[in-house]
Amino acid sequence: MVIFYNVISSFWIMEEHHLEIVYDYVRYCIETKDVRHLRFHNTYRPFSRKQSTFSVLNKALSEQVIFPPRIFCIQKAKVKLLGHKNHLLVSQFEQEKNLEDTYYAVLFLGSHSLLSFSRSDLESNLKFAQCTFPTYPSEKKISEIDPCLHKPSKLPTMKPPDWSSIEWKVFAQRRDPLHSSVKIGKKLEVSYRTVLNIYHRILKDCTIWVPFFPLGYKNYVQYFISFETDFEVGFIKELKKILTGEQNKKQNKGNPYRRTI
Repeated sequence: MVIFYNVISSFWIMEEHHLEIVYDYVRYCIETKDVRHLRFHNTYRPFSRKQSTFSVLNKALSEQVIFPPRIFCIQKAKVKLLGHKNHLLVSQFEQEKNLEDTYYAVLFLGSHSLLSFSRSDLESNLKFAQCTFPTYPSEKKISEIDPCLHKPSKLPTMKPPDWSSIEWKVFAQRRDPLHSSVKIGKKLEVSYRTVLNIYHRILKDCTIWVPFFPLGYKNYVQYFISFETDFEVGFIKELKKILTGEQNKKQNKGNPYRRTI
């Protein structure tokens, strides 16, 4: 399943050359797994003064051109996608989203009725998840992408990292890469050095997630599209050519889930 974000307003909230700086920051975060503004400034030098760089990035955050960086990896999850019904499953949606283990749920009116993701300690039916980096400016429009330009190929099956209990706890507490190791250490009752060492270790199995919305998140609307294809890898390659970030998700039984952000 893919979530496309369509523009509902063409009002630019940041100057073009500032958006290019923000885009470079997103690329820097993904490539280096370092999200610190100062490190980015020292590497790219978009301005002579670091305060100018900080100002642009802070505005991008406040205007929701980007969201705060998060570390991301595939986890054990139960994906539920209910088929078409002749009525909205409002009561089931309310029940689903209020479950303690549910971290995402959405109500549909169309080919499907309900989609939800929840934590699972048992076998996971989420088989693939990946954050990819879009092209800016776009190379293609969404109507121009063609996965058939690539060879038929399925996405690989991925498994959650084989981490220890304390490593998963550090991951849960430090999804925000800028979160203080000292504060996390106090909460988990371990030293900040232990937290820092674990963080650097688990980061090898993770990617950095930073969605990019040049017009600001509020100026986009979501469209959900579900499909099956033999060109899953080619489809991802084509999506990278348009102006959209993506998070691709795939359930077992051959049903692909794509979440494009």
